[in-house]
Amino acid sequence: MIEFRIDFLRVTFVRPEKNNQPKRDYFPNIIGNFSPGLKNHFAFLIGGRHEGAVLSQVLHAFRIHGVTINSFRAFNDKENREFAICITSDFSNGNLSPENIAIELRMMKFIRDVYVVPLKNRIFDGFLFPLTIMYSDRVVAMDSGLLFKMQERFSSEEGNRILEELGSDYILEIFQRLNGKLGKKMAVVEVQKNVLGYLKAAGWGAFKCVPENDGFKIVIRDPPTSMSGDASNNHFLRGVLAGLVESFYGSDLRVVEEAYDPVSRTLTTLLSQDLENRRSEVKVHQEESFNSTLKPQSELEKSAALEVDRIAAMLLGKGESGKDLDQVENSANSDRREVLSLGRGENSQDDRSLPPTVLNENPPIKQAEKKKKERKDSDMWFEQTVSG
Repeated sequence: MIEFRIDFLRVTFVRPEKNNQPKRDYFPNIIGNFSPGLKNHFAFLIGGRHEGAVLSQVLHAFRIHGVTINSFRAFNDKENREFAICITSDFSNGNLSPENIAIELRMMKFIRDVYVVPLKNRIFDGFLFPLTIMYSDRVVAMDSGLLFKMQERFSSEEGNRILEELGSDYILEIFQRLNGKLGKKMAVVEVQKNVLGYLKAAGWGAFKCVPENDGFKIVIRDPPTSMSGDASNNHFLRGVLAGLVESFYGSDLRVVEEAYDPVSRTLTTLLSQDLENRRSEVKVHQEESFNSTLKPQSELEKSAALEVDRIAAMLLGKGESGKDLDQVENSANSDRREVLSLGRGENSQDDRSLPPTVLNENPPIKQAEKKKKERKDSDMWFEQTVSG
């Protein structure tokens, strides 16, 4: 039951909603017919000069003869004032043949050409209407599952990276093209709306971008899906999202999380800084902080250290080891340089990860004392062996 409400001069028609009936919001733009045509199905291609209400007069010619119109599409060339209309029709209840309808249409002054094609066992009418966006940009309609097949064939990180770069370049070119078509005086917000409208018209879905703490959340309604009906893990689309954020906000982010809900046909993605880049930045920051703690020695510190080595060598003497003072001093300096090289991070990665206090726990003077003890033990063993 339809309820009528009259409020002064405004009339509102209210249709009661049925319980548990979700509102339909999925109206696909169909290329071709649902199924092969029958013997009473025909397609008409009508062309002529645009004068007044052309479309209503053409449709009226079919309606008055009981012909059901299944679909139609029209092209209007405003520059040359010409039009073309393609109509698919069902003559099951019509009182006139398709040929006679064509004759009536040709009698109209503004119509020049009428072509009739039977659609029996045919899904497509065969008329050439090239697909374009904004009249000048040619596009090709293909199964969205082809993108997933392409990345399956690549099956490598390098291939996925290439697909993401192509997706990013794709959306950046669209942004520049629309920005040039709208003009330099157009507000950036309006350009962004047109970019989202372009993506929606091209079949990528309806995009909604929400800023997050460390990135952006982009929700896509009705995104392209694979043969299995899944929309996640589409690396080309990931590149499109990254390019979208870069063109809108100037941020270099990547998709780090995504989830697809087939019931609501919604793909939710989270764009943030790449985790690998984050790890590398943290690693570089840690190395810089560590290197900053290793300050070069001043001339005074170097002189003091050399004096300590000289005193240590003098304490050792030269009789027991068979080495003179200069040899001991050179050995101590060599050991000390080895320790200093470790402290400055000139050796392996594992050595550099240690703190400076661990690397310098054996100063040269202690090493010299240790070597002295080792030499004494060696001499005692030699004397015992000879005496034995």
